[in-house]
Amino acid sequence: MLYVRCGSSGRGLVGALLIAASSSCVFGQTWDLVADWSDTDNPNGPWSYNGSPGVPITNHLDDYDPSTASAFGSPQPAWAEAVFPQNNHVPVWFKRVSDYSGFDIPIGAVGMHGTEADDPPQWVGVSWTSPVDEAVDLSGVVWYAHTGIQRSSNWQIRVNNIVITGGTVAWTDGSSSEFPIDLADGSGGALALDSIGVDPGDVITLEFKSFSTYACLLGVGLTITVDPCYADMNDDNLLDLADVNVFVSAFLSGAPVADIAEPFGVFDLADVLLFIDEFLAGCP
Repeated sequence: MLYVRCGSSGRGLVGALLIAASSSCVFGQTWDLVADWSDTDNPNGPWSYNGSPGVPITNHLDDYDPSTASAFGSPQPAWAEAVFPQNNHVPVWFKRVSDYSGFDIPIGAVGMHGTEADDPPQWVGVSWTSPVDEAVDLSGVVWYAHTGIQRSSNWQIRVNNIVITGGTVAWTDGSSSEFPIDLADGSGGALALDSIGVDPGDVITLEFKSFSTYACLLGVGLTITVDPCYADMNDDNLLDLADVNVFVSAFLSGAPVADIAEPFGVFDLADVLLFIDEFLAGCP
């Protein structure tokens, strides 16, 4: 994995600390699920709106609810095999544009619904295939949007086949578009979403699987940003002792964010030396 450097190396320790204390990192390229949404292509650049793991939904509907208008006012485009409420109307991915919805998906937000009870239980997610050899930061939200319906779902984030964090979203949790669940509050904590090393072709997936009788409608947000300064461990745009403390804590606890040097999966002196090198390189 190649981690992004925030300046040139070769500075002395005192000079590096002085420069880092007064400089800020310029955040890198960003991919955003909502802003990048497409009703034309799937896959859409690095994004894929999937009906099952690794399989994009290829059928696009110009109007997902043309007959009842109970779920959405017309027209509401969506990626799904069939219109609502016919068989195979889920799984579905969409960005709301209709002027009416009976669910908590505001106009301009992305929503999804997983497979139903008569389908094989499976993860339904959105995936991002890396076009870069960098370190990236993840941020995002999920919320229960199935107004008036009592259902629940697990969620998880995978980097290729490795699950780095996860959680649940349910009708009882009080989440909504106004008060969504932060993905940083998942089982892996905020550090799991920070400075993830990716090569071109690596896949990051946010996916959902029901653990109630039926799947539920959820609101989803996901942003992936190139991390231009790995050593800024607490993302405050400064390099100081606080960043060293975060790295040491992550290293001692075996958090993936500290496993930055080959051999990956081993926490050793190579990780420490690379962190020192990145810290001394400073931010631009």
